[in-house]
Amino acid sequence: MSIITILLVEKSGIIKELEIKKLKEEELYKKANFKNKENFNCVNTWNVSIKNKEYNLSVYGKQDGRAGQENKYEFPPPIDSRLFFGNCLIINKKENNYASITKTEWKNIYDKLYGGFAD
Repeated sequence: MSIITILLVEKSGIIKELEIKKLKEEELYKKANFKNKENFNCVNTWNVSIKNKEYNLSVYGKQDGRAGQENKYEFPPPIDSRLFFGNCLIINKKENNYASITKTEWKNIYDKLYGGFAD
């Protein structure tokens, strides 16, 4: 069984790579350190092509929570104005199978989703 890399977006805004042997959609909330899956859903999906590689990225998170638990990360449009609570996950799928996504790949995709940044 191959290991898949997903991204954990901590509520502080820091992104970490998580290597996972077995990924089940119904257990994703555990990877984000939640005790239950209540209100933990897929909130957006982007289909992006960079350097002839296709990405089908989904963000999972909670949009309900307590004050002070807000996630500080700024996601690209159309979810840039939404509020998330606790940790979020960024997951890549390829034809209904999970595929790895690295922090470096996400940075390039993030720049593209924002229309590119000037250095």
